[in-house]
Amino acid sequence: MWMSPDGRVNTVAIPLERCPQLVSLIAALSVAERENLDDVLELREWSTYDALDALTFDADDESRFAAMPLPDELLAACDWPALVASEGAALDQIDLRWRLDVLAIMQQARAEAPE
Repeated sequence: MWMSPDGRVNTVAIPLERCPQLVSLIAALSVAERENLDDVLELREWSTYDALDALTFDADDESRFAAMPLPDELLAACDWPALVASEGAALDQIDLRWRLDVLAIMQQARAEAPE
């Protein structure tokens, strides 16, 4: 994730193939658990935007992250079962810089998961 000088927040899409177990984890949830996950993802997305809005824009810092996808080592370290089941607590442990990227992957997986 990086911020543009105009305040926009940008992410680079990550193909779901890089997180193969995520769709099946979400598909295995009950209807109520999926609805809860939807709520958690939405609330965490907005709270992340609020936290990002509070940051001071630093052009030099942001330029280092422009067009950079979620680093492979961070993606590999994601504990998807905990992220899916945690009511958002595990999401809050992800560095703010990368939290929207992880949320985007989870939202994409949720959309792809069969009902």
